[in-house]
Amino acid sequence: MDNNLQKLGFSKPMTVAIIEALKANPHPNPRVGAVLTDQHGKIKAVSNHLKKGSNPAEMNLFDLVNPSQHDILYVTLEPCFPSDTPPSCATEIMRTALHRFASPAELMPALLFLLDPANSYMTGETLTIDGGMSASL
Repeated sequence: MDNNLQKLGFSKPMTVAIIEALKANPHPNPRVGAVLTDQHGKIKAVSNHLKKGSNPAEMNLFDLVNPSQHDILYVTLEPCFPSDTPPSCATEIMRTALHRFASPAELMPALLFLLDPANSYMTGETLTIDGGMSASL
């Protein structure tokens, strides 16, 4: 499965996160995997959401390792932001050294580029939107 996911264009960390998500069945909650890498792509920790009522994958990951500001978090589903049940993954991510998510305004130019019919000939490329993190490697 690992090679097949990478052939589909998933990065190695996201492939690991997907496989980790499939290891648990937290029904009725979705399967979620999380991977934390350092700035060079070395995997530091892997986690998943085990069962309904337990901590989300991101929280389990933060129990294993403290992220630094240069680490990269890969999650198979957007971080949760519940208002009725703690903990909020989004709030916890903001409390770590990772500090923030990309804003929609930061992502929009790249998305508009990809959606523009003038770019329909472009295929098979990966557009990295990581706030310049890759450029610092």
